[in-house]
Amino acid sequence: MPKYLGTWTSPETPGVVYMRLVDVAHKFRKPCIADLKVGPVSYDPEATPEKIEREKLKFPPALECGYQMIGSRTYEPETGEFHSANKVYFRTLNKDTIASEGLARYFTQGGKLRKDVIRHVLCKLQEIEHWFNIQTELMFFAMSILIVFEGDIQLEEKSENNQSYNSADSNHVGCVNGYSSIDDEVEVKLIDFAHVFKTDKKDMNFLAGLYGIQMHLKMLLKM
Repeated sequence: MPKYLGTWTSPETPGVVYMRLVDVAHKFRKPCIADLKVGPVSYDPEATPEKIEREKLKFPPALECGYQMIGSRTYEPETGEFHSANKVYFRTLNKDTIASEGLARYFTQGGKLRKDVIRHVLCKLQEIEHWFNIQTELMFFAMSILIVFEGDIQLEEKSENNQSYNSADSNHVGCVNGYSSIDDEVEVKLIDFAHVFKTDKKDMNFLAGLYGIQMHLKMLLKM
């Protein structure tokens, strides 16, 4: 999760205390950002029947794919513009198109799929998966994964200097311990902790959503 910087209280609402977290996108020149809400169930155990019904209707395919895209923004080096998509667009997708028309849209620059970035995202998701597989104290509802990668690059130079994301082994994740220069250009963080509950078992709702995201990202590597 983003680094914790203490708390903050607004003069207008002195009774409400907010967490202060580091701005994950601050270090990026042209941050490409995506917000993915994780889990087939996005309502918590204390939700009213009305709240449950509203959440179910927001994106019904989440029950099968395990997650929903809330928003994304990708920088296009060729035009110098950002291309954005919001939840209105993403809710027009279904379980069969959320990967090809949702995730792929976010990870595409200059007409090319950033498989180099996808591989690093998958490696970072493995770290999150490991923690959720060993912790049995908390359950998180409607929590998001925030993905940020650097968009200010020349795709042709990257294709020449690093292994091209269209190379023969581009579908191989290959997570290893150690440092890679692209590690500084990709961030994957957990955000939105408004609905956290104590438990004595694994958070299978979050894990189901995480597995769905990982499966779709691996599908993109094979495209």
